[in-house]
Amino acid sequence: MISLAGRTTLLTGATGSLGRAIAEAYCRAGARLLLSSRDEAALQELARDLSARYSTDVSTLTCDLSHRDEVCHLADQSRRRFGGLDILVNTAAVIGPIGPVWDNDWDEWRYTIETNLFAAVRLCQLCIPFMPLGGGRGKIVNLSGGGATSPRPRFSAYAAAKTGLVRFSETLAQEIARRPIDVNCIAPGILNSGLTRAVVAAGPERAGIREYEVARDAVSRETDTRERAASLALFLGSSLSDGVSGRLLSAIWDDWESLRAGTPVLNDTAVYTLRRVVPDERPGPLVRKATRGSVKVCVAGLWHLGCVTAACLAEAGHDVVAYDDNSSIVAELRAARLPIVEPGLDELIGRETKSGRLRFEDDATAVDGADLVWVTWDTPIDDEDRSDVEWVLGRVERLFPYLQRGAIVLVSSQLPAGSIAELERRFAAAWPGREVSFACVPENLRIGKALDAFARPERVVGGVRRAADRDRVAALLAPFTDRIEWMSVESAEMTKHAINAFLATSIAFINEIAGLCESVGADAEEVSRGLKSDARIGPRAYLSPGSAFAGGTLARDVVALAQLALEQARPLHVIGAVRESNDSHRRWALERLRDELGALSGRTIAIWGLTYKPGTNTLRRSSALELCEALLAEGAVVRAYDPAVSALPPHLATRITLGRDAVDTARDADAIVIATEWPEFLAAAERLSTGDRAALVLDANGFLAESLGAQANVRLISVGRP
Repeated sequence: MISLAGRTTLLTGATGSLGRAIAEAYCRAGARLLLSSRDEAALQELARDLSARYSTDVSTLTCDLSHRDEVCHLADQSRRRFGGLDILVNTAAVIGPIGPVWDNDWDEWRYTIETNLFAAVRLCQLCIPFMPLGGGRGKIVNLSGGGATSPRPRFSAYAAAKTGLVRFSETLAQEIARRPIDVNCIAPGILNSGLTRAVVAAGPERAGIREYEVARDAVSRETDTRERAASLALFLGSSLSDGVSGRLLSAIWDDWESLRAGTPVLNDTAVYTLRRVVPDERPGPLVRKATRGSVKVCVAGLWHLGCVTAACLAEAGHDVVAYDDNSSIVAELRAARLPIVEPGLDELIGRETKSGRLRFEDDATAVDGADLVWVTWDTPIDDEDRSDVEWVLGRVERLFPYLQRGAIVLVSSQLPAGSIAELERRFAAAWPGREVSFACVPENLRIGKALDAFARPERVVGGVRRAADRDRVAALLAPFTDRIEWMSVESAEMTKHAINAFLATSIAFINEIAGLCESVGADAEEVSRGLKSDARIGPRAYLSPGSAFAGGTLARDVVALAQLALEQARPLHVIGAVRESNDSHRRWALERLRDELGALSGRTIAIWGLTYKPGTNTLRRSSALELCEALLAEGAVVRAYDPAVSALPPHLATRITLGRDAVDTARDADAIVIATEWPEFLAAAERLSTGDRAALVLDANGFLAESLGAQANVRLISVGRP
């Protein structure tokens, strides 16, 4: 028997005939269900029936999927109630106008597209960022229907929507291939449903004789394939279908029970998909893209940036040797144990290692024979955000003897402008006459979303000396992007500094404005919205009031620019003030706790989240740990919980109590501080009981504003809010 025990599921169209069958199948399998439908009365009746017969969690939310705001609310409620989703099943549908398209009511035609296609697409878009919630793979199951695989005259809106949904699902499956999520479609067969009865009611003249007769027989004989379709939906929501993705499966015609990720039939990309049949003899394409062979690459430096770079290059078909002089890191990677948590990275490294395109080495001779050496060492920084540049330069220098003639050394490590010119000088002095090029592609990864950032960048900045180097780097990056901003090496180095310094300046600016807002009674979030409405600023500006930026990338580049300015005797008045402003704002939580609680000695403070950001397990330069240390210094009792942290640094291990979950950590605390915005905290916030003493919640970014909004006993304090 298939088990979905504890798997959180959103099911739309729950009160339809197929929706009911799927809801019951999922309840039998032990899933937690959020049921949605337009019909509130029928929805409540269904929930009561399921709750009475099955010992599983069933909740409901009425939603008209043709209304955009209700679709957004449905996704938001899924996130708030559960903290995320494991399974999304989209079965909601309307039959739409029946008859020739020129006789169709346009508003009804558009309503059909909005309900059957746009709503499903929008739900996928909104829910994917918080899928899967628990262990295992996330699952998206969309409902196909008549007209998806062949024309369906007189049902043009329905057919167009279902065809679009199938092709969207196939496309989405490829877009999220690196995420642990499978996407598939179900062709349910003939259902004795409200849609089928609508065809009968339309009559043979409007629906067509064949459509009418099939629908009439299904209704009159009271036979349909809903149970078979529900079983297929259950299979696709379970671990049995892990790795089966991007397929359209018929509940009645396809042998789906035997499908598994390695089933040979799935090697044919045209099987169980929409496809266009073409003649054997076809004219060639109007434009043929040049094909390039794989490049032999050595990725040097294996922490976050290096592991992501090596894995993605190998997946693109390049021959990759991943090197680090730290033999323990290499040994761990060979055993498929990563030095840092990054969603999807362990799976990708495992797959590419097995393919033979990726291997790990701790001997510098690994560089020998590489066409390109990509330098990705993580540059150490001290407590003042100053980079240990020589630590990286020295390691690159040790690779010089093994660089083959004509190789390119491509540097992405976080180094100050002028570092690549220094490497060029050292190489020329040590190996005169050997031709090796140096280039720069500044790193642009985001912890927690690194694979997507590398594989689908908005653009890449590239700094080269020669046109030939430009062509070779472009060929290497061709599988990922052709949007490369080419410039000189020094300009590329400075661009990275300038971008991060600008972002840091933006954060410091809006937080200073937020401080004034608190004093005058304005809402900084509204002020931010007003700023972004100005076309000269724009909606994506880094102008959201909240936490200070932590030590790391932004702080490193602010310090690097200040140091460069000092060396060049060119004072940077604005940049110089950014760090001072940010350091002042880093004390916001501590100062607000003092304002609200007075002396902190003996007070119990619960810290939700410890990592640098959600989606990772790194504690390096964590502002949460800095706050913990400051609280301890004032005599506070500190409890903390983070879903990715099982052990604290040695100097804090005996001074901070790690809770078993967020709610347990907050019990009887004088205040809660939201330090890392893990999605599971959204649901945890709603479980804070009214009897808890933790009436004070400090949430700099307002992450829990909606979750806590209805709790009268909780006082939520956020940056810049009155």
